[in-house]
Amino acid sequence: DRETPSLTRTLRGHPGGVSGIALSLDGKTLVSAGADGMLRIWRLDATPQAIMPPDKGLDRKVRSTAISPDGLTGVSLSDDGTVRLWDIHNGTGLGTLDLRKALDDRPNVAIYSPDSQSVLIGTWGGAIAKWNIESRRISWTNQHSHDIIDSLAVSQDGTLALSGSWDTTVKLWDAKTGAELRSYKTDNSYVGAVAFVGRNKALVGTDNFRVLLVNLDTRQTIHSWEAHSYPVTSISVAPDERSALRSEER
Repeated sequence: DRETPSLTRTLRGHPGGVSGIALSLDGKTLVSAGADGMLRIWRLDATPQAIMPPDKGLDRKVRSTAISPDGLTGVSLSDDGTVRLWDIHNGTGLGTLDLRKALDDRPNVAIYSPDSQSVLIGTWGGAIAKWNIESRRISWTNQHSHDIIDSLAVSQDGTLALSGSWDTTVKLWDAKTGAELRSYKTDNSYVGAVAFVGRNKALVGTDNFRVLLVNLDTRQTIHSWEAHSYPVTSISVAPDERSALRSEER
């Protein structure tokens, strides 16, 4: 509860562990991904109830999931190498991208564009791909490195993208063409989280327990915060860009 922070309900439906969740912008729909290959859609504005049964086609761990900003579709990333597109309202499958065939790779992280028309995907092999929702085709691909892409971010206007990799670098991309614009190297730390602050700054979370504020134009670190004693795995910036939240892996 936002007014008085407390546990308001518990959702049960995965016999195994939960590997990822996504919440719609209106706060009424939640998607949960299971380590057992299950994906469930929950309605939160009434009695919580899963409206999509387990999909038997997900024969490997569902690693993560995301919901489009317009609340109409969702994607799931599976260890079988597929990215699947879903109708959030009824759980109907709308399309599948097989990265094993397209890139000989597996998806690790994904994020929607602000207009909900495309999904940016980061892979275990260090590739980035932009998947067009309408055409169900890959618009462009590029190679960040040969290490895992663990984090992605898209600017509020949808024109720029960030990727963070285990190769200790953050890269800035033209989200329309896939052209690499700039690269920033951390102090030899894996990058577990990235987030835009305006168009020319970024917050970067690393595995050496720090959050960095970086100027993307000069590629210089503006400020560094100690994040206790665990790797930083996610960062979220408020819409007014005056505050941010981060989480860590324990």
